[in-house]
Amino acid sequence: MTDKSLKKDVVIHQNKLSYGKFEEFELRELKLLLKFIAEYSKTSENKIFLNAKEIKNFINMDRKSYSEFETLVRKLGKREVLIKDPTKNRYVVYHIFSKLDFDLDNKTVELSYAPDFIPLITNLEKNFCKYDLENIENLKSKYSLMFYIRAKAEMFKGKFYMSVEELGNLYGKKYTKYIENLDKKVVIPMLKEINEHTDILISSEKEYEPQERGRSKVKGYLFRIEKKKLLISSEIEKAVEKVKKNIFILKSKILNEETIQILLSEFGETRLIAGLNYAYKTINKDFNTLEYFKKVIYQNEEYSMENLETIVLEEKNNKDDEQILTSSDEALEMEDEILVYAIEKLGVQRRFLEGMKRDNPMLYKLILLEYEKDMKH
Repeated sequence: MTDKSLKKDVVIHQNKLSYGKFEEFELRELKLLLKFIAEYSKTSENKIFLNAKEIKNFINMDRKSYSEFETLVRKLGKREVLIKDPTKNRYVVYHIFSKLDFDLDNKTVELSYAPDFIPLITNLEKNFCKYDLENIENLKSKYSLMFYIRAKAEMFKGKFYMSVEELGNLYGKKYTKYIENLDKKVVIPMLKEINEHTDILISSEKEYEPQERGRSKVKGYLFRIEKKKLLISSEIEKAVEKVKKNIFILKSKILNEETIQILLSEFGETRLIAGLNYAYKTINKDFNTLEYFKKVIYQNEEYSMENLETIVLEEKNNKDDEQILTSSDEALEMEDEILVYAIEKLGVQRRFLEGMKRDNPMLYKLILLEYEKDMKH
């Protein structure tokens, strides 16, 4: 199996959750919940243990104390989500966790989901949505995040309608008296942020109800959604041109503008180029599905991980390089020292290191070893 740390964190849940009410939630609590749901998709176990420092970084609390983080975790543990029951035309209260606890000594979070909530994140045969967690990472508004989730549930239709009343109930009832306020305070800021920071583009169009006299009254909004096209770099174009020289890949006709967008979205540029080069060398039989091609790319990462693990094991046996990072306080202090050196002295971007730590912990550790060597010389 491919190491799951190589894959992007993916949030998967039933569409019911996208239409839910998160009335008492703060932005960080919503992000924390979606992070927990993404982690749940990686395991079949209900009881999950997570590294608190990694979670703090994701919700932009890396500079906050662990006591503040503990407060946030406890607040989330008490939250409820309201899910609409279509058979009764009313909202039903769902408790999310049966247990949510932060262990200060070990810097870990333990969680178990409530039995009634589990089907919302496990029964995923139909009417579910799926999105990369990174899409919500840079959203600064709770309403932008909630609206993004709603739009992802409607993605298959390409558009959806919301009345002024529904918009107000979900995102800001105090602004519904004057449509200009709803536009200025809710709709325009939400769409601007989503269009800038996520994988989709949303446009809006007001719908009016006719009036006998005076101006027509706005009754709602029609929102149109489309997936944002990713930039195809010259490096990817070269890799695609090369991989098509493999006769089996060429015959499959599997690579086109649409599928390259899908692959780029799933793997990112660096991983995709490496995967294309590997596919060029290894595919030696006929195939006709994109899923097969993806498996080949994951095989490449599996092979790369095995090589990395071998290198790290060799490094561990070297006396000069015994400082492989662990979860101890001493090791965490050493990690921080190395990071400060890499950022301030070597000019490495913090975001680059955080992304690598999240997506490929093994490579992250290996690179820190190299920075540590440089720091000591």
